[in-house]
Amino acid sequence: MLVIVGWDVEEPGVLLSSEALIRSVSHLRALYPDGFVLMDQPLTSALLVDFDEGDHAATYVEHRIRNPAG
Repeated sequence: MLVIVGWDVEEPGVLLSSEALIRSVSHLRALYPDGFVLMDQPLTSALLVDFDEGDHAATYVEHRIRNPAG
């Protein structure tokens, strides 16, 4: 299971399986226009996903270890 949290507090958080994430990739930009944080469960790492406002084809991903003891 994965957790997606948007940058804006008004955007919904989502808990979904990795299979559901793959099926919904095309909808994530609409739901999270600025990007989102993708975290695994239990929380051991996270991906920061940032969408480029000027170029809809550009997506930036940065891997961050959030809890190395997990």
